[in-house]
Parts: sequence; C-alpha cells; structure tokens
Amino acid sequence: MQVDFHFNVADPLGYTCRLVRKALGKGARLVVCAEAEQLNHIDRQLWTLGALSFIPHAGVGAKPQVRQRSPVWLCTHLEGDEPNQVLVNLLSQTPSGHERFERVIEVVSTEENDRVNARQRWRQHAASGETPNRFDVGAHAA
Repeated sequence: MQVDFHFNVADPLGYTCRLVRKALGKGARLVVCAEAEQLNHIDRQLWTLGALSFIPHAGVGAKPQVRQRSPVWLCTHLEGDEPNQVLVNLLSQTPSGHERFERVIEVVSTEENDRVNARQRWRQHAASGETPNRFDVGAHAA
C-alpha cells in the first residue's frame, strides 16, 4: 500500500476536489472520508467545478446501485463495500479498514490541530509497516 501525506493544504476541501478530478482523469476509483459537513461541501463542489466538468459521485446514503456505478464515494467511515483503489482521508484519524486500499492520501491543512493529528496518523502508518511519503503542498503552491 502507498501512503501519501499532503501537508500544508490551505483549502483542504477545494484541494480534495481537484485531487479527485485529477485521479479520475487517470481512471482511478476513489473514496473520500470526511466529517459530514465537509462531505456536504465537497458534494456541492463536485457538482459545480466547471460547466463541463461534473464529477460523478455517490454521497452518504445513496442507493446501492448508484454507489456501485459511481467512481467517487463520499463517506464518514468505511463500511467494507467501497472500491479499494484510492482512499482520500480528511478525518482526524485514519479510518478502520484503510489497509484494504492500494493507496491512502492523508490531506493535512495548515491548522495546528490538524497537523498534530496527522503526526499521530503518520506514526500509526509507520507502526503498521507502511512507509508514508510526504508531499508539501504549501511549498508547491508558492
């Protein structure tokens, strides 16, 4: 499993939407885990990223047939039936079941509390034998 930490993200929700669009362009199927309020915002953004760039996705509570056909799933926790290619995590903890995924992307904002939680998640990944990669988004945005 590949684990990537994207640090110093000024706008985690907007960044996640752009990340989803880029991954879909490469044919990936994704699961985005976040708090319900964040998911509502991401859901709205995925509908309006651009006039011709709607990103098909299934929100929390979508019918099973809609979820199965959607390349992007939005959820507050993993249930075990999600596509297991890419997990994008915005939660303060890495969700249980993350080890099923080929790739985990931990999105970390510039807020200190988020950075503290990310350090803990990094240690947990390392303790599980995973080798996390660090990508400083802030350095590339300047």
